[in-house]
Formats: sequence, C-alpha cells, structure tokens
Amino acid sequence: MEACYQIIGDHPERYSYINRQYRRIRTRRFPYLVVFEIEDNNIIVNSVRHIKRKPR
Repeated sequence: MEACYQIIGDHPERYSYINRQYRRIRTRRFPYLVVFEIEDNNIIVNSVRHIKRKPR
C-alpha cells in the first residue's frame, strides 16, 4: 500500500476517473482498489476496497 501511495503522490493525474471527482488505482500485488481525489494540491484517499470479495 505504501508503494501505491507513493505512486499516487508522484503522478496523481495519471489515473482514470471513476466519475468527475474520484480517480482510482489498483495495487499490483493484492486485489485492492484505492479511490482518491485531488483537491487543490492535496490528494485525499477516499477508500481502499478489496475487489475480489462479494459485496454481501
């Protein structure tokens, strides 16, 4: 996760939008999705989700 945060910090605008506000990045080793937004010069991580689990 730390490597993922470092990558987001280096190039936050590189990742695709989910909607107008939020972007996403997938971790390399584990099946997690990090959802974040860019506000002014700050990066705010909204959620970290396990993408292989069932939602129920």
